[in-house]
Amino acid sequence: MGSTDLPHPNGDEIVVFEVKNCVYCQLFRRDVLPGYRLSRRGRVVPMRFLDASRPTARVLGLKQPLKQVPTVVVFRRGQEVGRITGYTGPSAFYQLLNRIFEGAL
Repeated sequence: MGSTDLPHPNGDEIVVFEVKNCVYCQLFRRDVLPGYRLSRRGRVVPMRFLDASRPTARVLGLKQPLKQVPTVVVFRRGQEVGRITGYTGPSAFYQLLNRIFEGAL
């Protein structure tokens, strides 16, 4: 298992679990990712994508199994502190993400 499969041990990280040919995963990348990368949080908290079907996706210390894709998991110091399941669209995504970060402080 490569080090890129592990959550960032010393800080915040967002991992998006997806699968190949997932329409909603593609919509997430199209509708959410560009804005996230330009956001203040996006410049500080890395977002990366992992294939949910890979074995390493199941051993990252997730609090519960992945049941739907895309699933966005927020890690703080290597521990899951929140998740957003399914494609929610940009507005709902940012609202939910803000709640996760507020609750994780």
